[in-house]
Amino acid sequence: MVTVQAEVEKPLTQLAQKARAIGIHLIVATQRPSVNVITGLIKGKFPHTYRVPCGIQD
Repeated sequence: MVTVQAEVEKPLTQLAQKARAIGIHLIVATQRPSVNVITGLIKGKFPHTYRVPCGIQD
């Protein structure tokens, strides 16, 4: 997302807004939930987070 942030951020936030307004739940996944990948604007549109622990440590 760092390289294509402008292309992804706006459509994703618009989709989240529209889905929330009509009662559709979105599930978004990432391998690296850092601030460089998931911006504050995107985090604000997804009010809940679920963390699944992984058995493999980096």
